[in-house]
Amino acid sequence: MYVGSELKLLFKALTSVVGLSTILYLPTHHDISSIQIYRTVILPWSIQVGLSLFISVGLPYWKNSIFKYSSVASLRRFLTPDISYSSLDHFPWINSIPLDLKDYNMVVLKFWTSGCINCQNTQFRVQKIWDTYSSEGLLIIGIHSAKFRQERDISLVERCIKQLNITYPVVIDSEENELFKQFGVGGWPTFITIKPCHKKGDKPDESRAIVLSTHVGESGLKGLEDFLEDTYGTRHASVRAYNEVKAVEEDYIVKSPSCVDFDTLTGRIFMSDTGNNRILVFDSQGQYLHAIGGTTAGYKDGENPKFRSPRGLVYDPSSDCVFVCDTGNHSIRCIDMTTKQVSTLCGNGNQGFDLIGGKAGMAQRLNSPYGIVIAGDNTLLVSMAGIHQIWSIDINTRIAYSFSGIGKELNRNGGLLGNGLSVCYSQPQGLALHSPSTLVVADSESSSIRLLNIQTGGSESLIGGDLWFEGNLFLFGDRDGSGAYSLLPNVRPLMEHPSDVAVSPESQNKIFISDTYNNKIKLYDYEKNELTTVSDAFEAPEGICFMDATHLIVVDRSSLKILDVTNGKISNILISFEDSMNVCRPD
Repeated sequence: MYVGSELKLLFKALTSVVGLSTILYLPTHHDISSIQIYRTVILPWSIQVGLSLFISVGLPYWKNSIFKYSSVASLRRFLTPDISYSSLDHFPWINSIPLDLKDYNMVVLKFWTSGCINCQNTQFRVQKIWDTYSSEGLLIIGIHSAKFRQERDISLVERCIKQLNITYPVVIDSEENELFKQFGVGGWPTFITIKPCHKKGDKPDESRAIVLSTHVGESGLKGLEDFLEDTYGTRHASVRAYNEVKAVEEDYIVKSPSCVDFDTLTGRIFMSDTGNNRILVFDSQGQYLHAIGGTTAGYKDGENPKFRSPRGLVYDPSSDCVFVCDTGNHSIRCIDMTTKQVSTLCGNGNQGFDLIGGKAGMAQRLNSPYGIVIAGDNTLLVSMAGIHQIWSIDINTRIAYSFSGIGKELNRNGGLLGNGLSVCYSQPQGLALHSPSTLVVADSESSSIRLLNIQTGGSESLIGGDLWFEGNLFLFGDRDGSGAYSLLPNVRPLMEHPSDVAVSPESQNKIFISDTYNNKIKLYDYEKNELTTVSDAFEAPEGICFMDATHLIVVDRSSLKILDVTNGKISNILISFEDSMNVCRPD
């Protein structure tokens, strides 16, 4: 996940207005006097309009937009061989007391944020680096620099650290992301290696460090691994294998649940217990039935299967199977609810970066599948959060391919009549069928809801996000209202990291949204083009699905709830996750 540059946007604003005025004026005015008018009047006026556009549109975004991350800081870091860093003592630390950096011969600063799937994907390899080189004098510090307001909640960060098995020290950046800006970071994740206590002149300066290398994104992690091998030589981790961490008693408590689906025929509720790497099954009253998978992360099919951070799931009544997005294993798994056996439909446990697809079954690598729906008799539509695309998988042939999105993390809509090559997403998560030919997408990092044409792969914006600048993924907030004002900065409807969507069984015009970081369930009325709050009685809600025409099942942070959408009240709490230790034990 990367932030843009205000200088780039200023350049775009200026060139757009100047270019438009040039195209409209010069082709029909060729004489000397007209050209003189263009130079003295039209061109200065165009520049002034471009500047005004930049300022008027840019300033309202200042506190929650790309403009808070200065390109000047990034430029300064690349132009200077060393950098001054403030003491980390006054920042909150997790997994460690405050450490003195000069006691280590090298420090890796991993800039990350808890809601970023790309940051989560790097964790296993970063943990392996820590296990391998910490005895050699290497220190890894995870700098948690929040993008969204709720990501500043330390208790949320602590839960994420526990779920991801992070054992190295983590420092919580300030609300202004002081460290993020000081080191000139341009996106998440970023890895910066520094050598503390760099000498300035003849004396060591304990407030400075030389920047040894910078590696950006998931792909940049390979560069960090190569750099450390060149520095320390090849080593092998001697600490525990994280695939085989044995469950302790508290692991039976539901941890970080995320997604849910409902079987209308038998009344079964299927929920992904993401932090415990398993799928839980309840009846319609919240009584626990059984679990598929264990609390140990891994990748295994058969009678005693293993998952790794499963998320999206969908029940197929025609085959009595549950299709699961096994996000951490980058695969789609199939649970036969009759035999409780698990098989792999697509993917093989290894992360892929293929943006096209076309292979079948385990030969086709996937990248962080997150949301999933059944479209038609034999087709699954899957959001690939890690590469910002929507994929299609044929259940019979097991062939998977990308049909919407080019893999760039942007908020770009090409219209429903466009094709998949005109579209860009930003960590798409929850999906819901709107009609046989259209799909609703919760595009979490752009904080917007999109409508996708299943036939063409084109998309249009429904509500939320920035319609002016496709690279601005920082326009978020909590504001209801009409979508007719979506182009006006101060009155447009806003959400903050929506994670799931559900279309009402009674009307496809009623689209319910899990507005996760606003702690709300919202309703987007497609016909009226209006966003309203249904209920604020939640704490970071994630997965949602309909139980019947008026009742919505909601996976909240602390419980599984039933929301009456007619009055916005909680009609039932099916299960409290804090009390689940003696309920949700392995079968």
